[in-house]
Amino acid sequence: LLLISQFLNAFGVQAVLFVILGQLTFQHNAGLITAKQLGIANALYACLLYLPYVGFAPLAGFLNDRFPKTRWLLGGNLIALAGVGIAALSLLGHPFWQGIGYFIVGLGACIFSPAKYGILPEILPTERLVKANGTIEMLPLVAILSGVMGGGAMIEKLPVWTCYCLLAVVFALGAILNFIMTKTPFKPDV
Repeated sequence: LLLISQFLNAFGVQAVLFVILGQLTFQHNAGLITAKQLGIANALYACLLYLPYVGFAPLAGFLNDRFPKTRWLLGGNLIALAGVGIAALSLLGHPFWQGIGYFIVGLGACIFSPAKYGILPEILPTERLVKANGTIEMLPLVAILSGVMGGGAMIEKLPVWTCYCLLAVVFALGAILNFIMTKTPFKPDV
C-alpha cells in the first residue's frame, strides 16, 4: 500500500505540472502569451513545487516523528487533492488559481515525503530496511518520469477538465490506500 500510494503521489505531482505547462504552451501557440511569458511561467511553476519544501520541510519532519505516519501520508495526498481542485478553478478564467493550486500540491508532497521514509522502521523488520529504502528511493524516480510523460500525454490528448479529474482520482486513490493502512503509533515524546 505504501509503495503504490508513493508512486501515485510522485506521479500526480509531476503530471499536474505538465498539465499546467501544457495549458501555457497552448496559450503561447495561440498567441495569447509571449515566449518570454512562457519561459517565466515554466520557471515560476517549478519553484512553486519546491517552495513548500524550503519553508515547511523541517516542521513536516518534526511532526511526522511524533504523530502516526500513516495519517501524514493520508494528509499529504488529501492536501495534494485539494491543490488539484484549486488549480482546476483556473478553468473558470482565473489563471492565478493554477499557481496557488500547484503550491498546495507541493505542500502535500512536502508533508508526504518524510512520512514515507520514517514509516519503514515502524512497518518492517530491521533485516528488510535496506531493500525497502532502496525501493523507496527508486520508485519516485520511476513515478516522476512516468508523471512527466503521463501529464504530457494527458494534456495533449484530453480536455483540460478531464486531465484535472484524472489527477484528482490519482491523489484520491493514494489517499484511500493510506487510509486503509494499519495505523502507525503516536510518539509524542520523540
